[in-house]
Amino acid sequence: MSYIPRVIEPYLQACLADTPVVVITGPRQSGKTTLARHFLNRPEYEETSSYLTLDDENILAIARNDPIGLLRSQSRPVVIDEVQRAPELIRNLERGSLSCGLRQPKRIKAAASSSDSSISLPANRL
Repeated sequence: MSYIPRVIEPYLQACLADTPVVVITGPRQSGKTTLARHFLNRPEYEETSSYLTLDDENILAIARNDPIGLLRSQSRPVVIDEVQRAPELIRNLERGSLSCGLRQPKRIKAAASSSDSSISLPANRL
């Protein structure tokens, strides 16, 4: 199956141009991960970005035990998928990405299911 372009893509691109953290939320199976990974495959990100999923128990443990360390260890733009599994990570993203060293744009795209009651994200939305 080929990728289906999303109406939100230009808005996401605009956010990525000047925002250190962009969160993609939506219901389960709505294409959040597909959209984020599609952006990673673009020429401007392909060689200079990475993908982490908190479905990986090792990465999840790091996100829960040392969320700031996980964020600081990312020297290039990163997608963190299933971010709702680590509320500690979300709190650090909310509290101030600048204090985590995320001053440059295009650093983190986080995908999370909005149906998870443990997730609380900033009110700034597209």
